[in-house]
This record gives sequence, C-alpha cells and structure tokens, in this order.
Amino acid sequence: MRFGAIIRKAHVYFGIALLLPLILFAVSGFILNHRWALWETWDNRQVTEKQVTVDIAPDGTSLDRAQAVLGQLGLTGEIHLVNVDVANNSMQIRAQRPGRMVEVNLALDSGSGTLTLTDLDFWFVMRSLHKLSGLHSNLQQKKNWVLTRVWSIIMDLTAVVMALLAFSGLYMWYSRGDSRKSGLFALALGSGVFIVTVTMMVLL
Repeated sequence: MRFGAIIRKAHVYFGIALLLPLILFAVSGFILNHRWALWETWDNRQVTEKQVTVDIAPDGTSLDRAQAVLGQLGLTGEIHLVNVDVANNSMQIRAQRPGRMVEVNLALDSGSGTLTLTDLDFWFVMRSLHKLSGLHSNLQQKKNWVLTRVWSIIMDLTAVVMALLAFSGLYMWYSRGDSRKSGLFALALGSGVFIVTVTMMVLL
C-alpha cells in the first residue's frame, strides 16, 4: 500500500473513530468562549442539602478517608479537596463529576454533618467534560476517579488525532498538484493571521 493511501485511510478512520469527542470539544470550546444567555444557566442549578452521618476512618490518607465517606453516601466523582482540621473537629470534602458538584462537611468525632449536592444542566456538563483533567486539587493523588483517568486518555487521543488530521490534510493537499496554489493561499492566510495575532498578544 502506498504511503499516500495510508495517510488517507488514517485521516478518514481516525477521524471517524473519534468523531464524537472531536465534536464535543469543538462545541464545548465555543461555549466556553462566549457568554450567551442560552448556556449561562448557573442560576438554574438545583441545590440539595441534607443531614448525614457516616463512619470516618481514624487513619489512612486523606484521599482514602474521603473516598470511604463518599462510598457510604453512594457518591462517586473526582475528589479535588480534602481538609481535615483536627483542632476544629472538622472534615471537608469536595468532589465533582460532570453535571454534579458535591460538598461534605462533617464533625470528626461523630461523623455527622451536611451533604450539599449541586446538580447542573446539559450546558455545564459540556463545560465540565471540556475542562475535566483531575489536576486541580489539593491532593497529591491527581485523577483519583477511574473515569477521570479514562476520560484523560480520550482527551489525549483526541489531541493526537487533531494533529494527525491537520498534518494528513496538509499532505493530501500537497500531493494534489492541481490545488497547490489555492491551498498555499489558504495556508498563508490562516498561518499569517495566527502568527500576527499571537505575536501581538505576547509583545504588545
């Protein structure tokens, strides 16, 4: 099989395989770049607060203890904050999954306290999926939810495929002699605008 045929097949099939993630990141990126009323729906969030009592493990890492608490409450997600304040007899846990934010505030001695659930709509799910990396926490163990790790792999693959689509498209354009002039104009125009804009943002 010729190299050009391999490039074309890679362009088509990798693009098809990751079609949904590519569309998701395109749409969610557009949402994050514009504050339109359609998806500025924070005021429509549903907040539920209730009293809970759990068993808090006396030892173990902060993450282990927090995961045990969430497990008793039937909750999962990426834990990004655990504060254990022995002096004030308190434990605070914050976790998140697309569409839901979780906060637990407990007394260390009794294990009683409050659970606050904030449920968000479709637009915030899109934003969360775009930004979910598991790296923004006060914990040493980043990406502590198994689905965060799975999603991280999908994000990496999508980034690689985006680069592949760009370079394979460039190769297919160059291999067609009849469209080189128009393609070169498009390449020069797009690259020129990009380089000038970035240069002005950095230097001015």
